[in-house]
Amino acid sequence: KHPTRKLGNHKLSRLTRQSQEIIDRQPRSHPEIFPFNPRTISSIFTRTCHLLEIDDLRFHDLRHEGASRLFEQGYSITEVQQFTLHESWQELSRYTNLRPEDVKLKDAEELSEIRIVQMIKDDLHLPDLDLSDSFTLVEVREELIACLGSEIATDGIIDKYRTTNGLVSSGEI
Repeated sequence: KHPTRKLGNHKLSRLTRQSQEIIDRQPRSHPEIFPFNPRTISSIFTRTCHLLEIDDLRFHDLRHEGASRLFEQGYSITEVQQFTLHESWQELSRYTNLRPEDVKLKDAEELSEIRIVQMIKDDLHLPDLDLSDSFTLVEVREELIACLGSEIATDGIIDKYRTTNGLVSSGEI
């Protein structure tokens, strides 16, 4: 993750579905996903920018762009932090150059589902349950089923939070 730190440099991050699909398509001939020398990537990027007459673009700027795109897709700062691994929200906020017109509005049901996910994450503390990588109700449901071993119990818990949040149960998610 960090170019100069050698100890404690490896961290787990969240991946978008598109990123995971790219990784899954890579040949498995090396332990690394992309077995390239970092200096080679850097020099090719610099050379390509020069050939395309793109001034003042650094490889690190792609991280900024990626963070901005995640915000544009409606992810919260805490969710984006799981992708980018910024150590603080203040550090991450430098990367958010969103304009008000770029922020997608969520309808009432989407906002309710976000609240339900957060309530479940805040309230449920089971020894075998880790919801840190779950951001949607579908993901929370999958984790609960894995932990509880029961779809019926899981749907009962989710329905309880739906009712608490003023939503009528929609059955299967």
